[in-house]
Amino acid sequence: MERGIITSAYVTVTPTEGFNSTYCRYLLHAYDLMKVFYSMGEGIRQGLTYDDLGRTLLIPKPPIDEQRAIASNIVKMESAVDMAIDKQNAMIEKLEEYRKSIIYNAVTGKIDCRDQEEK
Repeated sequence: MERGIITSAYVTVTPTEGFNSTYCRYLLHAYDLMKVFYSMGEGIRQGLTYDDLGRTLLIPKPPIDEQRAIASNIVKMESAVDMAIDKQNAMIEKLEEYRKSIIYNAVTGKIDCRDQEEK
């Protein structure tokens, strides 16, 4: 799904029949996050070949409909998380505007803070 990456450090994998590409992408990404691939090589540069991948990498293969459902659920969860992050960022921006406004009004004398108790 990515374009423009040219290096020998990346392996291109094309799913065979019976695999959903989105499911495979999320599965391999999860393997990467869990550092599964690190156990397959040695040293600074991972000496991992296609044969190593085929022999040592376990890829669960539920029925294709289940793979689609898994991928679809992940996409929905990602979307919900992205929306929550966007809402939080908008709230942070609005609070920052309020903060700046209060400071500006206090500095310019539009509000008098001298009689306020310090806490």
